[in-house]
Parts: sequence; C-alpha cells; structure tokens
Amino acid sequence: MSGKDSYGVLMKNLGFPESGTLRALLEYLISPRQAGLAAAMPGHPDDLAEKLGMDKAAAMSDIHDMYRRGIIFPKNRYTMEKCRFAKTAGEFHDAIGSRLTNDPEAEPMLYKLIWDFRRSDMDKDMAERSAKYEAPIIRVVPPYILVKDHPELLPSENLKELISAQSLIAEAGCTCRKTKRALKDPCTCTSDGDCIVFGRAAENCITRGTAKEITQEEAMDFFIKMEENGVIHNWLNYAGTELYIMCNCCPCCCIAIHPLREHGVDYHKWWTPSRWEAKVDAELCASCEQCVDYCGFEAIEMQEVEGEDKAVVLPEKCMGCGACVIRCPNDSINFDLVRPPEHIPEKLVATFH
Repeated sequence: MSGKDSYGVLMKNLGFPESGTLRALLEYLISPRQAGLAAAMPGHPDDLAEKLGMDKAAAMSDIHDMYRRGIIFPKNRYTMEKCRFAKTAGEFHDAIGSRLTNDPEAEPMLYKLIWDFRRSDMDKDMAERSAKYEAPIIRVVPPYILVKDHPELLPSENLKELISAQSLIAEAGCTCRKTKRALKDPCTCTSDGDCIVFGRAAENCITRGTAKEITQEEAMDFFIKMEENGVIHNWLNYAGTELYIMCNCCPCCCIAIHPLREHGVDYHKWWTPSRWEAKVDAELCASCEQCVDYCGFEAIEMQEVEGEDKAVVLPEKCMGCGACVIRCPNDSINFDLVRPPEHIPEKLVATFH
C-alpha cells in the first residue's frame, strides 16, 4: 500500500476521508512508511513487518516513534503487541498534542495543523454528533470547595471520594489549551490547566512520556487550584467511579464546550448539570457583570431588577459548575442543591461514538 493511500485509510478510520486538513496533520506527524504501518494495524510488530516487507527492527522503531507521538496504541506497551491506530478523532486529538513537557510555542506548526483540522472539520462534526445524542455523556462535578461540607453530598459528586477510588493517577497536558497557547490566544482561565488521567490510561501516558504520576493528594491540590480559577470539572454521566480522564474545561479552549457554542448546539446535549444551581442575591450584586463573562454555558444575563441592572442566573441553562460563585468579587451568588439523588443515573446511558 502506498504512503498516500495509507494516509487515506487513516483518514477514513477517523471518520474524515475527505479532510485536507487532517491529511496535512497526518503527513506532518508520520512518514509514508509509518502511515503504511498504522494503516495495516492491528497486529504484532513482526507480523506487520512481514506483511509490508519491512525490516523488523525498522518496523519496531517506527512503531515506538508513533506510540511516543500518540498515533498508535498497543495492548502491551512493552512488547508493542496488538498495536492499533487511534479509534476516534477525539482520541487522536487528545494524544498527539498532550505531552506534558512539550512547549507548544516551540512546535507551532503541530498546533496550527491541529487547530486547522478542528476548525475545518472536527468541531462541526463533534457538534453535529452531540446534537443527536439521546442523553448527555458527561456530567458537571460541583467544586469541592463549595460542597465538601454539605450533608447531602453523594460519593459520585464528592471529588475527594472520586479521586480516592483511583489506583493510578497522572497529570497530562491539555491539547486544547496547548493549541490556543501556540496560536498566541492563551486560555483566559488558567495557564496550567492540564488533564488528569486514571488507571490504564494513566499507565499508558506515563509509559510513553506524556504524563507524570501524581498522588491523590497532589491531584486534589491541582483540582482545587483549577476550581479557584473557575475551571469546570466533569465526569461520565453515571454514579460510578471508573473513568479514564477528567478534563478541566473552559469555554475559550475546550473541545467539549467551544464547538457547541460555535455551532449553536444546546449544551445539554453533551453535558448534564450537577445537582447544584447558582442563584444571585440581587441585594448584594454590584452589577459588575464579571459573572456574565465567567459563565461557560451562557447562563447569566443582566436584567432589570427593581429599577437596577442585576445579574440573573437562568435556571434552565445553569450547569451547576460553580465558577461564577467562586469568582464573584462580592460573594453575591449562592450555590443551592436543587436536584434529587436520582438525577445521577446508576449506569451510563450514553457513550462516545
């Protein structure tokens, strides 16, 4: 199979067979020979080499290089057995740009190509698929610093308990924020908002050098810092503790928010709110409008209240992320429990596709 045809196979596997920007990204990341290897997967390195008429050592070297770059994923990270190409564009996107130690400004072309692919094809596709979901995939986790002492806090929304259930935790870079930083349009919420990965995903990221292992205590310190910056935690929309990645999202960068806003898709198609809801105390509101800018879900607007413009939370839009509560300079926003325990389903009712 020629390298050019191999790129086409990989593009088709990711769901974008006609995307010129994806082709440009793949051609930047891997050679035609490597593309041929990836297109022939899954398989054992020796079998792939024989199938393609390659030297086994050269094939293994290419496979290790693609693994390090986040292109392919082996079942056994030491022998490289049962290697496979990325299953989805989302997995591909998150892996190729997330190296924790990578300075995005030192490799601007990579992140420009990632952004070009997002803007031309991926974001629209993500928004269109989200619009068809029968139930939201992810759930907002309320800020620990706001709810930790609430008597009705459930284990599935208690960040400390969720983190305590994880056997291995690692901090990995965030492709979304690295991309915006490389484009000289950095995140307005935080300069170091990374992703936290768990279990097998954490082991994979640590092994290929894209993440560092951290303790549960370090993870909690990180999450609290993110909360203070107004960043949004999320978890899969079910009451379980098993998860492979926990993003800390913002409206300016995040691929789970930005495309929905850009393409007019209801946030509730992807997100389900926490059991909490923000509510402004009009008497304390100084009408500074900062919360309007902070809200990632466009759930706050200025309205006339007794002759004065005041911030008002729209209950039908509020996701209960608490960002406005934490960042309000006048402490004029309350965080109220408004939904029953049944709001969080016991089992996952929707999955990524």
